[in-house]
Amino acid sequence: MKAAIIGAKILTGPEVSKLSLEELIYRAASAALKETGLAIGDVDQVAIASSDGLDGRAISSMVTAPSVGAYRKSIINSSSSGEHALALAALQIMAGRSRICLVANWAKPSEGPMREVDRLNMDPFFYRPLPLSRTELIGLQTEAMIAAAGADSVAELGTEPQTKGATDAAVVLILASDAVARRRKSPFTTIEGFGWACDSYWRGGDELATMPSLAKAASRAYRMAKIDDPASALDFVEAIDFTPLHLLMICRALGLCTDGNMKEFAGQLADKKTKIRINPSGGLAARDYDFASGLAAVATSHYRLVEGEKKARGLAHAASANAAQANSVFILEAA
Repeated sequence: MKAAIIGAKILTGPEVSKLSLEELIYRAASAALKETGLAIGDVDQVAIASSDGLDGRAISSMVTAPSVGAYRKSIINSSSSGEHALALAALQIMAGRSRICLVANWAKPSEGPMREVDRLNMDPFFYRPLPLSRTELIGLQTEAMIAAAGADSVAELGTEPQTKGATDAAVVLILASDAVARRRKSPFTTIEGFGWACDSYWRGGDELATMPSLAKAASRAYRMAKIDDPASALDFVEAIDFTPLHLLMICRALGLCTDGNMKEFAGQLADKKTKIRINPSGGLAARDYDFASGLAAVATSHYRLVEGEKKARGLAHAASANAAQANSVFILEAA
């Protein structure tokens, strides 16, 4: 049995910051259900990514769960990231423990000092006392990537970071078994394969540059989706990038380029002439939707497949924690 995505909603924009967290989540979940033609009573499982540290609320899942209609339903909370909640939901569907599952993730960076929140992701004994936030860690990662990619490759792309700031947002996906999705006779995508992995706290230059957790996550997703050559099997990739250089190293970890052709691939990326379309939506930096960026990358890929990319296959990359410490890969296919 496969898990299918039958609906998705990304709720963001300037007006979202005026909403309370609970109202933001409720509106996103309600909109996703309405667009999918379902009622909350049709949902038998809820998976959320509710983090006390990021939400600024003690036992955050108790505050946020009612907004997604979790009352008297089975609920799973993954405080690490929305993509991990999605993986858990997909496993519930595949195991036959759920018919229709609502997955929700959100971010309200306007509410709190994110630099201080970032420190909570650090090793509590040695790194947390240091004045490190995502900005400094991305800087260290960029330096490591420059050394790993080589001067010629970096010259093709540049290392200027994305300038878009974080915005408040909520992302909701509606999952079902592929059998349930087929009976609905509406467009949907199937999750053909997925994998996730996490690097250690103690990342040196090589680990920061090459993101071995992403390579592991991709390998597991490819194996599940029966993909031997991703460069031939995939039509597009939606990745969480911080700089153009990050996107190059992400493609390397995904097996789309190698050390031997990195300069050539960097030139293709710069000219937007890669064989596979890379970030056709324009790209998502992890700061765009903050804690909800990973699930947003999956939702964006789903939109692309159901709104015109028929009989296509895409890869959604999600990253979380400081400097992409954790990585997940989802292979989606238009049904």
